[in-house]
Amino acid sequence: MEHDNIQHPVFLFRLSADQTARVGEWLARTPFAAVQAVNHPDELASAHGIVIASCDQVKSGDLSGILRRLPVIALTSTDDGVPKEGVWDSLPNDGLTRDQLLRSLQLVALRHRLETVRHQLEASEARFHNLVARNSDGILVVDGEGVIRFINPAAERLFNRPASDLLDSPLGFPVSAGDTTELEVLQRPGEVAIVEMRVEQTEWDGFPAYLLSLRDITERKRTEQALNEAVKTNYQFAAAIASFSVGVIITDPGRPDNPIVFVNAGFTSITGYRPEEVIGQNWRFLHGPDTAAASVQRFENAFHAVRPLNCIILNYRKDGTPFWNEVNVNPVFDDDGHLINFVALHIDVTLRRQAEQALLEQERLRVALDKEKELSSVKNLFMSTISHEFRTPLAVIQTSAEMLDRYAARMNDQQRHERLMSILTQVRHLEVMLDEISVIIRAELNRLEFQPLHLDVKQFCQMLIEEVKSTIGGDHYCIFTAEDGIYEMPVDAKLLRHILNNLLVNAIKYSSPGSEVRLDLSFEDSFVVFRVSDRGIGIPQKDQTRLFEAFYRGSNVEAISGTGLGLKVVHDCVMLHGGFITVESREGQGTTMIVRLPRRQTVFDED
Repeated sequence: MEHDNIQHPVFLFRLSADQTARVGEWLARTPFAAVQAVNHPDELASAHGIVIASCDQVKSGDLSGILRRLPVIALTSTDDGVPKEGVWDSLPNDGLTRDQLLRSLQLVALRHRLETVRHQLEASEARFHNLVARNSDGILVVDGEGVIRFINPAAERLFNRPASDLLDSPLGFPVSAGDTTELEVLQRPGEVAIVEMRVEQTEWDGFPAYLLSLRDITERKRTEQALNEAVKTNYQFAAAIASFSVGVIITDPGRPDNPIVFVNAGFTSITGYRPEEVIGQNWRFLHGPDTAAASVQRFENAFHAVRPLNCIILNYRKDGTPFWNEVNVNPVFDDDGHLINFVALHIDVTLRRQAEQALLEQERLRVALDKEKELSSVKNLFMSTISHEFRTPLAVIQTSAEMLDRYAARMNDQQRHERLMSILTQVRHLEVMLDEISVIIRAELNRLEFQPLHLDVKQFCQMLIEEVKSTIGGDHYCIFTAEDGIYEMPVDAKLLRHILNNLLVNAIKYSSPGSEVRLDLSFEDSFVVFRVSDRGIGIPQKDQTRLFEAFYRGSNVEAISGTGLGLKVVHDCVMLHGGFITVESREGQGTTMIVRLPRRQTVFDED
């Protein structure tokens, strides 16, 4: 949290001058450095941040208004004066340490952030459900496998089936982002609806998915057919279309700039423009500052190519308010095939667009909340694991150092050497753990450097296996084999050492002394394959899918020490090489970790 870029203002409510100075000094150069002392609740009326209140100086009820708006940490000598409801944390006034205060602030800040995201998600869900319930267009969400994951009430009515019949069932046909398709839906025997389906890319539960907007255009298609027939026969069609609720524009492409020659009452209802205000103009007057140039160009291209077009475009009403306009343009020809008119139907789809955006926003906030919860869990697990793993070597170092300090004069050279070697061994252990943590953090931030150079990996493996034999592998039979061939290839030697050393250390750690540990090198198509195998405790099947998560350890490791970081480091280093790693294991029989690295790196300049 001390490295978090988010600033957290802290307000010190009725702390003494000494307390204020001490807390300000403690919080310097932390995300909580913006410290302000206040004495009256009114000073916090518009504040945003965390309040630290000295309850010894607070009268009953002074915090009630603050607690409704801001997270409060109470400092008190006794439980008297501390509100039972609403205080986020309580700390002792006497004997308070910097670590206690920072830990409390970190937890309160994280909880407050989660609460904020949760409130945003609840508000977004309320807006979303309101819009979806009111929307007359059907909305479906289909995952990457073509399975329906969401359906709104309008879609239930459109398919004439309840959501329970459709959810988790296959859509039945492929979809692609950007598609606009007309479908026929059998609603009941002998009754078919014509549906226009628009497809957009989205996410659902963190995975790629498709948002399908379904509009019943049965009446519109009938209107288009009747309108086209009316125009073709050139009789009084105005009465037939005057009552249409959709906007209708007819233009004359035979005149300069393709001017409007007719609009109906539906167009006036949507845009606010009366017929006499638009007759003779090109319909570009509907465009505004945020109208997409690409959408305008699509219409120009359709007019030039004399072809139909369906497009949603941002237009502006007469009063200047924007609206999303779904426009269907169709050319009309006479009996000889000559172009005589363009007919455009205009439909206000603003509500539908808002519902779609609400759905996307709701999903984004839900994913954000899940990520915040996961981050909180990972942080807690990280602190717990690292605290435990650091405690043992630090205890050994402290004990050895105290023995040397007190009894060095009574020890012979060998005893002093043993104590010093014990300290050095534990220091190296701490260095390895810190190095693994550094690799994981830099990989997560995309800052892990990848510097491939040509290396004879066979020779590299031979040297590494000899190092292992002379250190931790002295009680095992460490065997290295290599298929015949040339093993010079571009790799990052530092990352390759992380990969193979972690795998060999695990193989030795989780197998019995005297058993066999192997490193086998071979070729497979365009990959060099590294197989590290043992005959140890194996990995339960249920654990194998999560092996490469940070801090995750197999359920059968029992008292065998470890941080759960090694395989995460291996995975990240393999990914940087453009390779992949798999595991073959049976519980109680042993494990084989298989790493495949490409023999050529596209990022590597061979010159």
